[in-house]
Amino acid sequence: MKKAVLWALVCLVLAFGLFSCGSSSSNQSGASSSSKAITAYSFSNPPAIGTINETDKTIAITVPHGTDVAALVATFTTTGASVKVGGTVQVGGSTPNNFTNSVVYTVTAADGSTADYTVTVTVALNSSKAITSFSIFDIPCSINESSKTISLSVPYGTDVSSLAATFTTTGASVMVGGTVQVSGTTTNNFRNPVVYTVTATDGSTAQYIITVIVASTIVHGDIDLNFGENGKVLTAIGNGSDGSSANSLAIQADGKIVVAGATRNGSYNEVAVVRYNADGSKDLSFGSGGVVTTAVNNASIEGMAVKVQTDGKIIVAGNADGKFALIRYLTDGAADSTFGVNGLIITDVNPYPARVYALTLQDDDKYVVAGSAGAGSAVFALARYDLNGNIDSNFGSSGIVVTQINEYSYDSISAIATQTDGKIIVAGYTQKQGSHDGIALARYDNNGNLDVSFGVNGVVVVDDYASWSKHANALVIQTDGKIIIAVSAFNKITGSSSQIQLMRFDMSGSLDASFGSNGISSISVQTWNWASALLIQDDGRLLVAGSSSNSNQADSDSNFALARFDGNGLLDTSFGNGGALMTDIKSNSSDFLAAIALQNDDKIVATGATLYQGASTSGTGNNAVFTVVRYWL
Repeated sequence: MKKAVLWALVCLVLAFGLFSCGSSSSNQSGASSSSKAITAYSFSNPPAIGTINETDKTIAITVPHGTDVAALVATFTTTGASVKVGGTVQVGGSTPNNFTNSVVYTVTAADGSTADYTVTVTVALNSSKAITSFSIFDIPCSINESSKTISLSVPYGTDVSSLAATFTTTGASVMVGGTVQVSGTTTNNFRNPVVYTVTATDGSTAQYIITVIVASTIVHGDIDLNFGENGKVLTAIGNGSDGSSANSLAIQADGKIVVAGATRNGSYNEVAVVRYNADGSKDLSFGSGGVVTTAVNNASIEGMAVKVQTDGKIIVAGNADGKFALIRYLTDGAADSTFGVNGLIITDVNPYPARVYALTLQDDDKYVVAGSAGAGSAVFALARYDLNGNIDSNFGSSGIVVTQINEYSYDSISAIATQTDGKIIVAGYTQKQGSHDGIALARYDNNGNLDVSFGVNGVVVVDDYASWSKHANALVIQTDGKIIIAVSAFNKITGSSSQIQLMRFDMSGSLDASFGSNGISSISVQTWNWASALLIQDDGRLLVAGSSSNSNQADSDSNFALARFDGNGLLDTSFGNGGALMTDIKSNSSDFLAAIALQNDDKIVATGATLYQGASTSGTGNNAVFTVVRYWL
């Protein structure tokens, strides 16, 4: 019995112990953690470590300038059970978020309590402060980033006392002294080195020393940067949208520049004349703001050639609805009412239509205009007028001369000059039916009769129809009476190239073999070349000018082109780059040089048209402007 009671007590004790152990285990697991801190926060790309403010529950982190914060991935550690942004569970080193604005991370503890951490990402301010490009007059420079120095050279004679530089920078602002610099606008005196201070967005600075070196000697053919804007003047006539083309120029005794051509006004062309001061600025005492236009009713009229009389009056020859036209202006640009009808004379020439391309003033102040007459078949055509504009009945037939070069040919005069004995030389081209063009010259006595001592019955034809198609576009007479013409020569064999040629003839009209190579000198500035103008310098050297392009299409990004030869046809390598030069007036444009002249200070003035994209090659379509450029001789 005692054993039974003892055993019962032991079992009771054991049972109580087991119950006690089970109860203790249950209480321990129920004590869940309330910890919910973010203890570390960073980005690996780009590398950045956040600053955690546990009191405010904020995390601030700065990333480098330029970082895209729209999808950054954070790496973090936490004492909590989970982390969410909105409804998205965050996995450190994996989940991206957009930090354009502050992002709230919600940390949930094991016991279900939460804490919000606001993460703010700041993109560092830019510390970059470099000048990455710098130019004056479109002349490139050398930038030494290590020494923070910039140097460039400008042509001889350039006035550097007030130049505007064009530059690009990675900084927030650029200053010289206390003056903010605006690229292409703000001027500085570069007679001494100029310090440009570049300030970055973050306030740090860098200083660049700019040195402009003026060449000590002239490079013949360099653009004269003291003329107009960077040596160039572009003039839109009228509203500027209908287009203009400069075709001729003359220099007055006072150095002012007179340019004549055409401008489009609605459905018709008008004569346009612009006068510039010697420095390229428009002469506001001439016409309206330096410009004069002349129109005829319900027809087009164009100015093709211009001369300045000894009394300062300006005479323009051109075309008016298929007829010869002469216009004379007073020195202020007003129409000369003593000349024709309100300064205008229009002459019918048979056959119709007639076109004027050239003008000369004879020593007796008579005007001779020259061009072509006829349509499918055309002839050389000339007319002469006295100083009052009356047709000269002593010249040809009632003041008009026509000459057919070849039967059924299309013949046209491009250039004219008067010899010292009064004889008249013309040059142009003749096109046989179904053939290409050949060069044609003719000489007339003072009464308009063909001079039979010249060529064959007064006419010289130079043709090489199998190999070349050629136009004579300009002519000059040397002091010894020899005749030089400027020629555009298209190579028919290759079909993809052309040359500018000079050809010299003796007084009898024979090709002068002592000039160049058997009477011919040539140059190809680019693939496509067209001669438009020719002059003789006082020292006898020959300056030929025209247009040049690397395309075989005349309207494809062509440039002004000039070349110089000595009096015997040898290329003058001291001029330009080995004897020739090109000028690109503006990017994305085609530039056509029409005429050149020398100013009294022996500088070269060239004029023509600059056609922007979409303009017509006639120079009278949209966005074509008068262009004038000046070069050092």
